Amino acid sequence: MELYFLDAQRDRPRVEAVWRSLIATGNYSYFLSWAWVETWLDTLGERGLPLELAVVHDADGDVAAFFLGRRKRVRHGMISSRTLFFNATGDRSVDCLYIEYNAIPCRRQITGGLERLLGLLPKNWDELVLPGLDPAQFPGSVLGAGAGAGAGAGQRRTVHEKQQPAHAVDLERVRACGGDYLSLLGTNVRSQIRRSQRLYREMGEARLEAASSVGQALAAFDEMLELHRDAWARRGRRSNFDTPYVSGFHRRLIERRFA
Repeated sequence: MELYFLDAQRDRPRVEAVWRSLIATGNYSYFLSWAWVETWLDTLGERGLPLELAVVHDADGDVAAFFLGRRKRVRHGMISSRTLFFNATGDRSVDCLYIEYNAIPCRRQITGGLERLLGLLPKNWDELVLPGLDPAQFPGSVLGAGAGAGAGAGQRRTVHEKQQPAHAVDLERVRACGGDYLSLLGTNVRSQIRRSQRLYREMGEARLEAASSVGQALAAFDEMLELHRDAWARRGRRSNFDTPYVSGFHRRLIERRFA
Protein backbone atom coordinates (compact mmCIF):
# COMPACT_ATOMS: atom_id res chain seq x y z
CA MET A 1 0.00 0.00 0.00
CA GLU A 2 1.37 3.43 -0.95
CA LEU A 3 0.36 7.06 -1.16
CA TYR A 4 0.51 9.25 -4.26
CA PHE A 5 -0.44 12.89 -4.69
CA LEU A 6 -2.44 14.84 -7.27
CA ASP A 7 -2.43 18.62 -7.56
CA ALA A 8 -6.00 19.72 -6.86
CA GLN A 9 -5.91 22.29 -9.69
CA ARG A 10 -3.55 21.00 -12.39
CA ASP A 11 -4.75 17.40 -12.12
CA ARG A 12 -8.46 18.24 -11.80
CA PRO A 13 -9.85 15.59 -14.21
CA ARG A 14 -7.97 12.84 -12.38
CA VAL A 15 -8.91 14.31 -8.98
CA GLU A 16 -12.58 14.29 -9.97
CA ALA A 17 -12.46 10.70 -11.23
CA VAL A 18 -10.79 9.41 -8.06
CA TRP A 19 -13.05 11.35 -5.70
CA ARG A 20 -16.28 10.42 -7.46
CA SER A 21 -15.39 6.73 -7.54
CA LEU A 22 -14.64 6.63 -3.80
CA ILE A 23 -17.60 8.77 -2.69
CA ALA A 24 -19.93 6.40 -4.56
CA THR A 25 -18.88 3.51 -2.32
CA GLY A 26 -20.39 4.87 0.92
CA ASN A 27 -23.01 7.08 2.54
CA TYR A 28 -21.03 10.30 2.93
CA SER A 29 -22.28 13.79 3.76
CA TYR A 30 -23.11 16.43 1.15
CA PHE A 31 -20.01 18.30 2.35
CA LEU A 32 -17.95 15.56 0.71
CA SER A 33 -20.00 15.35 -2.50
CA TRP A 34 -18.34 16.38 -5.74
CA ALA A 35 -20.89 19.20 -6.02
CA TRP A 36 -19.49 20.77 -2.84
CA VAL A 37 -15.85 19.80 -3.40
CA GLU A 38 -15.70 21.10 -6.98
CA THR A 39 -17.00 24.50 -5.92
CA TRP A 40 -14.58 24.53 -2.99
CA LEU A 41 -11.60 23.73 -5.22
CA ASP A 42 -12.56 26.41 -7.72
CA THR A 43 -12.75 29.09 -5.03
CA LEU A 44 -9.39 27.99 -3.60
CA GLY A 45 -7.83 28.11 -7.07
CA GLU A 46 -9.00 31.69 -7.52
CA ARG A 47 -7.18 32.57 -4.30
CA GLY A 48 -4.04 30.71 -5.31
CA LEU A 49 -4.19 28.38 -2.31
CA PRO A 50 -2.30 25.10 -2.89
CA LEU A 51 -3.98 21.81 -2.10
CA GLU A 52 -3.23 18.19 -2.93
CA LEU A 53 -5.33 15.06 -3.12
CA ALA A 54 -3.57 12.24 -1.26
CA VAL A 55 -4.62 8.87 -2.67
CA VAL A 56 -4.05 5.54 -0.92
CA HIS A 57 -3.32 2.91 -3.56
CA ASP A 58 -2.58 -0.80 -3.60
CA ALA A 59 -2.38 -3.61 -6.18
CA ASP A 60 -6.18 -3.56 -6.59
CA GLY A 61 -6.43 0.18 -7.25
CA ASP A 62 -7.31 3.33 -5.30
CA VAL A 63 -8.43 2.53 -1.76
CA ALA A 64 -9.02 5.95 -0.15
CA ALA A 65 -8.37 9.66 -0.68
CA PHE A 66 -8.33 12.93 1.21
CA PHE A 67 -7.28 16.51 0.52
CA LEU A 68 -4.16 17.72 2.27
CA GLY A 69 -3.20 21.30 3.03
CA ARG A 70 0.23 22.27 4.33
CA ARG A 71 1.11 25.31 6.40
CA LYS A 72 3.71 26.40 8.94
CA ARG A 73 2.18 27.92 12.04
CA VAL A 74 3.31 29.08 15.46
CA ARG A 75 1.80 27.29 18.44
CA HIS A 76 1.49 28.93 21.88
CA GLY A 77 3.24 32.02 20.52
CA MET A 78 6.66 30.39 20.27
CA ILE A 79 6.64 26.82 18.88
CA SER A 80 6.99 26.43 15.12
CA SER A 81 4.87 23.59 13.73
CA ARG A 82 4.84 22.08 10.24
CA THR A 83 1.14 21.30 10.08
CA LEU A 84 -0.92 19.18 7.72
CA PHE A 85 -4.65 19.86 7.38
CA PHE A 86 -7.10 17.11 6.45
CA ASN A 87 -9.69 18.26 3.88
CA ALA A 88 -8.72 21.85 4.74
CA THR A 89 -6.07 24.39 3.75
CA GLY A 90 -4.80 25.79 7.04
CA ASP A 91 -5.89 29.28 5.96
CA ARG A 92 -8.52 30.42 8.46
CA SER A 93 -10.08 32.89 6.04
CA VAL A 94 -11.33 29.98 3.91
CA ASP A 95 -11.40 27.10 6.40
CA CYS A 96 -14.20 28.91 8.25
CA LEU A 97 -16.34 27.38 5.48
CA TYR A 98 -16.06 24.31 7.72
CA ILE A 99 -16.76 20.90 6.24
CA GLU A 100 -19.09 19.07 8.63
CA TYR A 101 -19.21 15.27 9.00
CA ASN A 102 -15.68 15.12 7.64
CA ALA A 103 -14.31 11.73 6.62
CA ILE A 104 -11.95 9.85 4.33
CA PRO A 105 -13.88 8.18 1.50
CA CYS A 106 -12.72 4.54 1.50
CA ARG A 107 -13.47 1.74 -0.90
CA ARG A 108 -12.68 -0.73 1.88
CA GLN A 109 -11.12 -0.74 5.31
CA ILE A 110 -7.47 0.31 5.40
CA THR A 111 -5.35 -2.47 6.88
CA GLY A 112 -3.71 -1.06 9.99
CA GLY A 113 -6.24 1.79 10.18
CA LEU A 114 -5.25 5.34 11.00
CA GLU A 115 -1.78 4.40 12.23
CA ARG A 116 -0.98 2.79 8.87
CA LEU A 117 -2.30 5.84 7.05
CA LEU A 118 -0.15 8.20 9.13
CA GLY A 119 2.85 6.05 8.33
CA LEU A 120 2.27 6.61 4.62
CA LEU A 121 2.43 10.40 4.94
CA PRO A 122 5.68 12.25 4.16
CA LYS A 123 7.81 12.49 7.28
CA ASN A 124 8.32 16.28 7.33
CA TRP A 125 5.35 17.21 9.54
CA ASP A 126 4.71 17.83 13.22
CA GLU A 127 0.92 18.01 13.50
CA LEU A 128 -2.09 16.78 11.56
CA VAL A 129 -5.35 18.69 12.02
CA LEU A 130 -8.57 16.77 11.35
CA PRO A 131 -11.52 19.21 11.62
CA GLY A 132 -15.21 18.40 11.88
CA LEU A 133 -14.87 14.61 11.94
CA ASP A 134 -17.93 12.40 11.62
CA PRO A 135 -17.67 9.91 14.52
CA ALA A 136 -19.49 7.30 12.44
CA GLN A 137 -16.96 7.38 9.57
CA PHE A 138 -13.22 6.72 9.34
CA PRO A 139 -11.08 8.26 10.84
CA GLY A 140 -13.51 9.76 13.36
CA SER A 141 -14.76 6.27 14.13
CA VAL A 142 -11.35 5.31 15.55
CA LEU A 143 -10.84 8.60 17.38
CA GLY A 144 -13.98 8.47 19.50
CA ALA A 145 -14.22 8.96 23.24
CA GLY A 146 -11.49 7.03 24.96
CA ALA A 147 -9.70 6.12 21.72
CA GLY A 148 -7.25 9.00 21.67
CA ALA A 149 -4.61 7.51 23.94
CA GLY A 150 -4.29 4.35 21.90
CA ALA A 151 -4.70 5.78 18.43
CA GLY A 152 -1.01 6.44 17.85
CA ALA A 153 2.22 4.62 18.49
CA GLY A 154 5.65 5.89 19.48
CA GLN A 155 5.71 9.68 19.84
CA ARG A 156 2.31 10.30 18.30
CA ARG A 157 -0.39 11.76 20.51
CA THR A 158 -4.02 12.56 19.77
CA VAL A 159 -5.57 15.75 21.15
CA HIS A 160 -9.31 16.45 20.95
CA GLU A 161 -9.60 20.23 20.91
CA LYS A 162 -13.36 20.45 20.56
CA GLN A 163 -16.36 18.15 20.41
CA GLN A 164 -19.82 19.22 19.30
CA PRO A 165 -23.11 17.31 19.54
CA ALA A 166 -25.10 16.72 16.36
CA HIS A 167 -28.71 17.15 17.45
CA ALA A 168 -31.30 14.93 15.83
CA VAL A 169 -34.83 13.64 16.30
CA ASP A 170 -35.43 9.88 16.50
CA LEU A 171 -38.29 9.57 14.00
CA GLU A 172 -38.95 5.94 14.90
CA ARG A 173 -39.78 7.02 18.47
CA VAL A 174 -42.03 9.78 17.11
CA ARG A 175 -43.90 7.27 14.92
CA ALA A 176 -44.23 4.85 17.84
CA CYS A 177 -46.07 7.49 19.90
CA GLY A 178 -48.46 8.40 17.10
CA GLY A 179 -46.55 11.46 15.95
CA ASP A 180 -46.74 13.27 19.30
CA TYR A 181 -43.16 14.54 19.32
CA LEU A 182 -43.72 16.92 22.24
CA SER A 183 -44.64 14.02 24.53
CA LEU A 184 -41.04 12.80 24.24
CA LEU A 185 -39.62 16.05 25.65
CA GLY A 186 -39.23 17.44 29.13
CA THR A 187 -41.77 19.83 30.64
CA ASN A 188 -39.59 22.93 30.25
CA VAL A 189 -38.73 22.21 26.60
CA ARG A 190 -42.38 21.54 25.75
CA SER A 191 -43.33 24.84 27.32
CA GLN A 192 -40.74 26.77 25.32
CA ILE A 193 -41.80 25.14 22.04
CA ARG A 194 -45.49 25.91 22.66
CA ARG A 195 -44.61 29.49 23.49
CA SER A 196 -42.71 29.78 20.21
CA GLN A 197 -45.66 28.28 18.33
CA ARG A 198 -47.99 30.90 19.83
CA LEU A 199 -45.62 33.69 18.80
CA TYR A 200 -45.43 32.33 15.25
CA ARG A 201 -49.23 32.22 15.02
CA GLU A 202 -49.41 35.84 16.16
CA MET A 203 -47.06 36.77 13.29
CA GLY A 204 -49.35 35.16 10.74
CA GLU A 205 -49.83 31.84 9.06
CA ALA A 206 -46.62 29.94 8.38
CA ARG A 207 -46.13 28.73 4.83
CA LEU A 208 -43.55 26.75 2.93
CA GLU A 209 -42.15 28.27 -0.25
CA ALA A 210 -39.88 26.41 -2.66
CA ALA A 211 -37.76 28.51 -4.99
CA SER A 212 -38.64 27.95 -8.65
CA SER A 213 -35.58 29.70 -10.08
CA VAL A 214 -31.98 30.46 -9.24
CA GLY A 215 -32.94 34.09 -8.63
CA GLN A 216 -35.56 33.10 -6.06
CA ALA A 217 -33.13 30.70 -4.40
CA LEU A 218 -30.49 33.42 -4.09
CA ALA A 219 -33.06 35.86 -2.71
CA ALA A 220 -34.09 33.29 -0.08
CA PHE A 221 -30.45 32.74 0.79
CA ASP A 222 -29.89 36.48 1.23
CA GLU A 223 -32.95 36.70 3.48
CA MET A 224 -31.70 33.82 5.65
CA LEU A 225 -28.26 35.43 5.79
CA GLU A 226 -29.80 38.64 7.14
CA LEU A 227 -31.66 36.69 9.84
CA HIS A 228 -28.47 34.82 10.67
CA ARG A 229 -26.50 38.08 10.85
CA ASP A 230 -29.08 39.63 13.19
CA ALA A 231 -29.10 36.60 15.48
CA TRP A 232 -25.33 36.79 15.94
CA ALA A 233 -25.40 40.56 16.37
CA ARG A 234 -27.78 40.13 19.32
CA ARG A 235 -25.05 38.02 20.93
CA GLY A 236 -22.52 40.77 20.29
CA ARG A 237 -20.58 38.62 17.84
CA ARG A 238 -20.10 38.07 14.14
CA SER A 239 -20.61 34.63 12.63
CA ASN A 240 -17.87 32.93 10.62
CA PHE A 241 -20.56 32.34 8.01
CA ASP A 242 -20.95 36.07 7.47
CA THR A 243 -17.77 36.63 5.44
CA PRO A 244 -17.39 37.46 1.73
CA TYR A 245 -15.70 34.10 1.06
CA VAL A 246 -18.23 31.87 2.82
CA SER A 247 -21.36 33.66 1.61
CA GLY A 248 -19.85 33.92 -1.89
CA PHE A 249 -19.13 30.19 -1.89
CA HIS A 250 -22.75 29.37 -1.07
CA ARG A 251 -24.09 31.72 -3.73
CA ARG A 252 -21.92 30.00 -6.30
CA LEU A 253 -23.04 26.58 -5.03
CA ILE A 254 -26.69 27.60 -5.40
CA GLU A 255 -26.11 28.95 -8.92
CA ARG A 256 -24.36 25.77 -10.00
CA ARG A 257 -26.49 23.14 -8.30
CA PHE A 258 -30.01 24.58 -8.20
CA ALA A 259 -31.11 22.60 -11.25
